[in-house]
Amino acid sequence: MSGGAVVLAAHGSASDDRVNAEVCALADRVAATGRFAEVVASFHRGVPHYSTVLDQLQSSRATVIPFMTSGGYYCDEVLPCELARNRRFAEMTVRVTKPVGAHPKMARIAADRATALALEHGVAFDETSLLVVGHGTKRHSQSRDATIALARTLGQRLGVVESLPCFLEDDPAIEQARRGARGRNILAIVFLLTDGPHARRDVASALSLQPSQNDRPPYVGRCDDRFIVCDAAIGTDPAMSKLVIDLAMMESDCQAVRREVVA
Repeated sequence: MSGGAVVLAAHGSASDDRVNAEVCALADRVAATGRFAEVVASFHRGVPHYSTVLDQLQSSRATVIPFMTSGGYYCDEVLPCELARNRRFAEMTVRVTKPVGAHPKMARIAADRATALALEHGVAFDETSLLVVGHGTKRHSQSRDATIALARTLGQRLGVVESLPCFLEDDPAIEQARRGARGRNILAIVFLLTDGPHARRDVASALSLQPSQNDRPPYVGRCDDRFIVCDAAIGTDPAMSKLVIDLAMMESDCQAVRREVVA
């Protein structure tokens, strides 16, 4: 057992309890392995908040894992600043890993999911455009990098007609990528970490799919004479537990949180 705590730091949701519950359930699964003294989830939108989670720990050391797809505004600016507002911050050793989405095994998980979906629905990769859907934000340019890198890697591995990054809140938008795709089929890998409204509603809608409230992904339909398959959020994959554990054990890749971020 590690002598320290592990904190899963997710963005969270104030409007959908299921989003935060998913992250808490993942923390519980990692805790059940017995590898770490404590494993807890924390949120920008939800409780415990980044600014209070360290005060609830017994450990003097904490490894914080951004449960996010990429670096960017929340990972690189909000999270360190809020962690430093904890009362116990000055007396603890606090390190932050790379975001989960940057783990090198993420591409393998995405490729396996794409392959399984293609087999299940009889989709040939050489007739298929792959869309890798990220959240993105124009607030921080780095937020798009992981999605672009994943799309590039999957294009090299899978032999699809093309592998296109697209975004909920950046360019190119999902609908733009769908309209411009060249394949007879479209397969969408949803590079989001929770099964929230974005994954369950917004991505499918942008792909011109209209699942009912009770439908569960993958969502399937046709638009513009093309067959479209939209996967669940990649963060729902059971392998996420292994990625979290890997990151928690890679202390050499962690960055210490700067003490001076709070006066």
